[in-house]
Amino acid sequence: MEETKEKVNLRRLVITIVLVLITAIVVGGLVWFLMDRQAKQTQSDNEKSLKELENTIGKTKTQENEPETVVTDEFASWKTFYGPGFTIKYPGEWKIEENSTNTNLVFAKTNVVFTNIPKNYSISLNYGELYGRGGSCVMRNINYEAKEVVNKIVLEPKGDISTVSLPDGEMCGGQVLKGFVISTNWFNYSNKELFGYSYGASSDKSLSDEANVYFKKIIETLSKSS
Repeated sequence: MEETKEKVNLRRLVITIVLVLITAIVVGGLVWFLMDRQAKQTQSDNEKSLKELENTIGKTKTQENEPETVVTDEFASWKTFYGPGFTIKYPGEWKIEENSTNTNLVFAKTNVVFTNIPKNYSISLNYGELYGRGGSCVMRNINYEAKEVVNKIVLEPKGDISTVSLPDGEMCGGQVLKGFVISTNWFNYSNKELFGYSYGASSDKSLSDEANVYFKKIIETLSKSS
């Protein structure tokens, strides 16, 4: 009887041990599975973060290598002349003269003249009652038609005529040839009749080209004022 009882106890012990082992294996397997899945998720997250960081660094390097685009205002250093009913800009280092009597440059008693001293050319804006223009004894003559388009002056070229036909020193209508002339046709702006004009005592075409560029820029900065 005692032997049978011992066998039953032994069997129970074995069953208990087996159940404990099975439970340990199942729990261990579940823990391993969860830890493995967490590790893989962590690795995936780390790889994703690393890739994003590499992309960010790559974009930063690309931006650093790209030349910086600097937007400059070419008129920032220019000054403004305030006329009756209008304003006009001119290079800040140029000389300015109001109501000049220089007959090479002005065609109205009311005028303003901007002069590039080192380059020896001038640009004038004549306003008020205009009187006749001067002669045509010039090395080069450029003409424009000025139109007002949405409160802005637009210059349309009407001709670029070289009139070099006489040797240096020869007279033209009693005058020596005098370089170049740039002009607009008369036009109305802000209830004023205006005439833009430039004159330079030089036969250097590159200089007259430069003067022509400044002439257009200056005339085209005309703005109405109260």
